[in-house]
Amino acid sequence: KLEREVAAVVAEFAKIETDSKGFPDLAVLAGEVETAQHSVVEAEAVALRAEAAHSGARQALDVARKPLAEAERRANRLETEAKTLRKLLHVDSGQLWPAVIDDLQVAKGYETALGAALGDDLEAPVDPQAPMRWGGAVIAPTDPALPEGVEALSDHVTAPVELHRRLRQIGLVDRADASRYASQLKPGQRLVSREGDLWRWDGFAVAANAPTGAARRLAERNRLAEIEQELEAARADAEAKRKIAAHAEAEVASTSEAETKARNGWRDLQRAADAARERHATAERDLSHITNRRAALTEAKARLDASHSEAVAAQTEAQRALGELPEAAGLETK
Repeated sequence: KLEREVAAVVAEFAKIETDSKGFPDLAVLAGEVETAQHSVVEAEAVALRAEAAHSGARQALDVARKPLAEAERRANRLETEAKTLRKLLHVDSGQLWPAVIDDLQVAKGYETALGAALGDDLEAPVDPQAPMRWGGAVIAPTDPALPEGVEALSDHVTAPVELHRRLRQIGLVDRADASRYASQLKPGQRLVSREGDLWRWDGFAVAANAPTGAARRLAERNRLAEIEQELEAARADAEAKRKIAAHAEAEVASTSEAETKARNGWRDLQRAADAARERHATAERDLSHITNRRAALTEAKARLDASHSEAVAAQTEAQRALGELPEAAGLETK
């Protein structure tokens, strides 16, 4: 019986040894756990950096949108003002005979003076087919010169050649000097002030109470030219800010995608680390079970070996004692 029990213990020992050959190395599993945990820490740092980058990109987008909105509002305001002035000036009306005023360029601040000097004559065209027109005249050497010290209005006006002779005979003076120069005017000449006063060679004079329609139109044309320049700059500024905002939007999308990817990677590594820890814990439990079972089997085998040795010794002693007894045949016969 003891030999069978010992054989059973030895067989279980052999089975444990066979099963242990495919048992994972705890040191390797512990290394995998440490590596996985290190990867989780790194992934967490990457995810936090990606989150910070995404937050910074959103803030940059908010910062970029404000000046873009302001630039677009400014461009829209200038566009509206330009459209209004074009409508008032009939810039796009396609008139059969456009007025000469549309072909004039007047230095800023001299619109009122030119309007006072020529008035409604500025509404006449230069087209030779027009029933009322500026036909032009050759500047003759005999044309009288303006009084000495008087500046010609033509120095501040860019006009078609048909108006050159007329403009050369219009002088520009200060109000305070008008009375001194008016008496020196030759036939056909006139003086104007920047405020819109008019003095003619024949004694006719007009005080500048209000700007004429022509003066207002010239001022509006100058304002339209200024607006168009401002509008071009405003559009360019808005486009530049639009590109900045678009770049910021793309950066937000890119950083958002990067943050999502980083967080997904972080979660995947956390799951992998949990799995590595579970494998290590399972292996530790299995190893502990095997170790405990091996210890129990070792103790049982030692006990059985001792019992077996005692049984063998008792058997040997019994055989010896039996051998020392006298033959029992005679006794049995007797």
